[in-house]
Amino acid sequence: KEFKAEIARKYFSNTAALTQYPYTPTADSVRPTRYIPIVVHIVHDYGTEYISDNDIYQWIDNMNVTYRKENSELSSVIAPFVPYIGNPKIQFRLATKDPMGNATKGITRYHSYLTKGGDDQAKFDLWAPNRYLNIWLIRFIGRGISAGVVAAYSTFPASAAAQPYTDGIIGGSTFLFSNKTYEHEIGHYLNLLHPWSNNNKGVSQECGDDDVDD
Repeated sequence: KEFKAEIARKYFSNTAALTQYPYTPTADSVRPTRYIPIVVHIVHDYGTEYISDNDIYQWIDNMNVTYRKENSELSSVIAPFVPYIGNPKIQFRLATKDPMGNATKGITRYHSYLTKGGDDQAKFDLWAPNRYLNIWLIRFIGRGISAGVVAAYSTFPASAAAQPYTDGIIGGSTFLFSNKTYEHEIGHYLNLLHPWSNNNKGVSQECGDDDVDD
């Protein structure tokens, strides 16, 4: 089975499809916790993007707190939405074995000028995406006047199937601890659209469908 297909299509599928609004409160998954191996590729020119291993460890820990439904921001969720906060029972771990079966700490480093807006071209050394979640950290996304405007971006499963060499998440190193940037992108990696369905509807307007059963 393909790694993302198993996670996105089966692990998250709702056994009792919701057919009408309002939705019933979200029940935490009763399945055992699923651990996803991550490899972090740091593409650098010895600048601020040269993130330390300790920063990577803290970053992964922070993401796991969010995906365990333990992040402090949940206290600010308005009351009508509190019953719908769910724990998906997934956690992230840096890979301990590389594609050849050798021991690894799950962090690689590559010296390249492509750290400055290289985007997809900076995705060096893709590890088999049916076994790992690849995340690349560079100095910034985009070039010219758009440099650094986009914090990070992810491939959706369908896009990754069409262009396997792009499979994963890439983003600026300065957003490592900023506004849940990478937790957001992991949602896209697992086939979750924006809750507003990318239709830019305003407050009180129908939002559309994110195409993933809650």
